[in-house]
Amino acid sequence: MNTPSIEEWKEVYKLAMEFKEMGAWNWMSDSEVFGVQNPANGEIGYCCVLGGAGEFFGLAVYLGTEGLNAYLDLQSGRIGIKNDPFEVLLSKKCLVMSFENKSQLSKEDLRVIKKLGLVFKGKHAWPQFRWYEPGYYPWYLNRDHVIFLSLCLNQAKDVAPRVRKEPDLLIRQHGDLYFVRVPRQQDNNIEWTDAWLKPVELQKVVRVTYDFDTAQLKDIETTASRTDMEWEIDAFFVPMCVREKDEKPHYPLAFLCVDRTSDFILSVHLAHHARYERDFIDYFVNIIKEHKILPKKILIKKQELGTYLEPLLEKFSIELNLVTKFAVLDKARRSLSQELTKGEKYV
Repeated sequence: MNTPSIEEWKEVYKLAMEFKEMGAWNWMSDSEVFGVQNPANGEIGYCCVLGGAGEFFGLAVYLGTEGLNAYLDLQSGRIGIKNDPFEVLLSKKCLVMSFENKSQLSKEDLRVIKKLGLVFKGKHAWPQFRWYEPGYYPWYLNRDHVIFLSLCLNQAKDVAPRVRKEPDLLIRQHGDLYFVRVPRQQDNNIEWTDAWLKPVELQKVVRVTYDFDTAQLKDIETTASRTDMEWEIDAFFVPMCVREKDEKPHYPLAFLCVDRTSDFILSVHLAHHARYERDFIDYFVNIIKEHKILPKKILIKKQELGTYLEPLLEKFSIELNLVTKFAVLDKARRSLSQELTKGEKYV
């Protein structure tokens, strides 16, 4: 069990209240970022102070380069609440400490607060801690998260007053370097120093390990008719929370395939995002088997989907096009999401 101890909870709540009393959002905005390197694994958490707009107060810690990239996408407007608030939720990879009203806390939040013997009063007075991970419902922190968030809150107490005195402290002199607080082991203690570091480069490797059924492919060759159809195909999260045994709640991926000419929805399928590669290939094969047709062209917006399908598309001489916008699928996607999420709520 990776459950925080009562002492670890006590420490993070204490630091949260010290952070609140400091009120760094009065002089810092969420566009100012500083890093804190985790002594346990070397990963950098990129921290930003929340509350400059006077609506949502706290500290967000974006985990690693993946978390930082999602933050930068949001800041740049590449993704945004006006376009798709659910996309914003699912892009986050971060730890968030925020100050909420009591009514916004869960029974588990209140249980921990009661166990600690703490009392909070007023609006935006109740600390809440959440772990955001792409594809999953915002969830409770584990022990590693609590320990690292405590370190980040402690370092915020060091960095924020310095920014108040030196407003240019976090301004990057070189575009790819970030101000980071780095731990150095000194005897039995950890000393923290400043450094300008480049985020670790992400190396996303897509491996297709699917073993195709030779008999199945032969059956397709002999029974499926070739057409001039152009299929738009995509995989996306739907805001419908699902919880399987011993797992934190997640949002399923929907596979959707639509014929571009007729607007006909060929197939819809839901899958778990953590193991969707094989499901996606099976999904495509099943469309062909069910309808006994081969399209002339496949259109996608996500490159990795094309990588998964590439061996099949080459086998059946189907053209693959990467597009920036679908002609008909997006409308079908909106309708599907609305239908699946009737009565659903998410935060």
